[in-house]
Formats: sequence, C-alpha cells, structure tokens
Amino acid sequence: MSHKIPILFVSHTSKLSGAERSLLSLVTKLNSLGKIQPIVLVPSNGPLVSELEKNKIQFIKINYHHWNGSSSLNRIFKGPIRVLINIMRALQFKQLIQEIQPQIIYCNTVANPFGAMLAMLYRIPCIWHIREFIHEDMGQDFDIGTKLATGLINKSETIICNSQAIKQKWSKYLNPEKLVVVYNGFDFPEVHENEYQKYQRCVQETAPITLVIIGSISPHKGQEDAIQALAILIKNGKNVRLKIAGSGRKNHLTKLKALAQKLNVKNQIEWLGFINSPSTVYHNAAITLVCSRHEAFGRVAVESMGYGTPVVVSNSAGLPEVINNGELGLLYNFGDYKNLAEQIEKLLADQKLYVTNSTKGRKSVIERFNVNHYALAIESALINALTN
Repeated sequence: MSHKIPILFVSHTSKLSGAERSLLSLVTKLNSLGKIQPIVLVPSNGPLVSELEKNKIQFIKINYHHWNGSSSLNRIFKGPIRVLINIMRALQFKQLIQEIQPQIIYCNTVANPFGAMLAMLYRIPCIWHIREFIHEDMGQDFDIGTKLATGLINKSETIICNSQAIKQKWSKYLNPEKLVVVYNGFDFPEVHENEYQKYQRCVQETAPITLVIIGSISPHKGQEDAIQALAILIKNGKNVRLKIAGSGRKNHLTKLKALAQKLNVKNQIEWLGFINSPSTVYHNAAITLVCSRHEAFGRVAVESMGYGTPVVVSNSAGLPEVINNGELGLLYNFGDYKNLAEQIEKLLADQKLYVTNSTKGRKSVIERFNVNHYALAIESALINALTN
C-alpha cells in the first residue's frame, strides 16, 4: 500500500446520482490499477458510503457544503453561512491532512469548493472535474459569483471536462490550456440476447410497451416532454406506458402528476422514485428517453445503449456527442414533445431501425466509454499534475 500515491477525492454529496456513480467507478478502477491509493471525502452518510465500503475504498466523512444556489435570496442569506462552515471544517482538517498526506486533491464536481479550499490552505496541487453547466442545467449560480468562483477553479493544475460541450461553455471563464476532455467510463454488462430478440421481447411481445426516463425530477430533465409525448402516442392508439425513475422537489413532482391526470395518462405512468441500480429498468425497456434541456454528458443514454436499449434524446449540449449527432440514436428538440412522440413511434414501428440503433449503439459506447480508458486518462492527468 505504501508505494501507492495517496490522492484525496472530494465528492459533493453522498448520494448515488450521476457524478457520484462516475466517481465510484473511477476510484474502484484506480484502486485496482495499483498506482494510486484513492481516499474519498464525503459530507455525510449515504448510498455512496455503502458502495465505497463494499468496494473496500477508504473514505473520510466530514460535514461541508456546496457553494451554489438557485435563487439570489438563497445565495445572499445561506451562501455566507456555507462559506463560513467550509472554512471552519477546512481548518479542522489539518491533522487528517498530516495523516493521509495526499499528493493531489481531486474535486469531483464544480458544485463544491471544499477540496480546492483544502488545497489552497495546505498547499497541495488540485484538479477539478467539471461535470455540469451550473447555470444552464441546474438554474443556479455560485454563492460568491461566477467570476470569483472561476478564479478559484483556475488555480488548479488541470481542469477535466466530461464533454466537449462542457469544455466549450467553461472555456469562456477558465484558462483553455488547462481544459482537457475525458469522457465518463462504464463497466458494461454482458447482454444475453441479440438485438432481434430484444425487439421481439420488448416491442412485439410486450403489452404495454415500456418507455423509461431516468434522472432527477426537475424542469431541466424534461419529464414534462416525456409525459406529453406519452399522451400523443396513446391517442394514436399505441399501447405504451412510461416509467419515471428519480427523485426531486415535491412541488415539481406534484406538477408532473397533475399534468398526467389532465392528459388522462396517469394510469399509464409508473413512478419508481430514486433507484440505486437501474439495470433491470434498462433491460426491460423498449426505449430510454433523455429529455434534458442541457445535459452535460449523457450518462443515462450511455448506460441504456450498453444494454442494447435504443435512445431518443434531446439535441442539446453533450448528448449529440454520445450518439454521434443522430447516428446511434434519434434526436428531438427540447420542448417539442410532438417530435419526441414521432421519433418514439418511428423507432417502435421500424424493426430494422430499432435493431441498427441497438447494435451500433452498444458497440459504440463499449468502444468509446470503457471504464479502463476513463481511469487511465484520469490517472495520467493526476500523475502529470505531480510531475509538472
């Protein structure tokens, strides 16, 4: 263990959403590669902690806070409190820093500054991994404003972006020479049926046919588009249902359920809530929908394609990169739920199109988004930061 390089990985939450799952697969693979000893910092108990324990990854738990909010009142009144708590926690961290002696601090998202604060305070090199737009996808801003926040991010050795779309957005604020794109990596499952069998099982022999949308319940994730499209498909005589997986604010969930009732499709929708492992959902779905207004990368699309389940996604941000601008899945414009319904219907009705998307999609994501490529690229960035 002593020959490994200790790296402190800072997670912004202890949940198991996309960013945390990407972190989990990263540290698990890095640990097995043997050069790096990952130590994960988490702000509380949660599903991520359980998974770290299961994979025998060392972790430290200490309460710290994000630095972004969705309203000016939130940032004005709660922002200074968040900053003060983070400063206090960072000052209390001195003994732990001396014990673990991290050579680099890795910040897993830009939603939390705690890792960078530790890096500045204890003079340790820092790497940021940007996985979100903040403004466009979350509808938020930084407590200290974008200019000051990006000034802190710019002090890092390297800034990793999870898509070209993210790089393009943040290059307006950050030193472009520090930005490098590394796509997320996945450990893809074995699939024990071919694409024709998939179409037969999930489309021809299933009633109702299952569509699925997975993600936080939020206006930016586009569940409203999916519900509107479902209503059109049912009106057109299609025997389909929609499974919605994810958790979010109660008021938006209530709004979505009211929409479903208004459109007379509430009995054709199953609300799954948050699910730790969506593998069964992907396996049994005919199509996965990704309806985000601004999706930084498109983790759900990649996971679905890895199961041979075709996708219809919004033509926004990082999603066209995942499906090669429509070659490996179908695109629609966010908000145009009529076109979304048309694309779903086209995919369900055309066996050749369905099988082509299933075959090429799975092959492409396995080649481009393999967890080994992902971990080796991050490992290289970490080691380069030490030697520069």
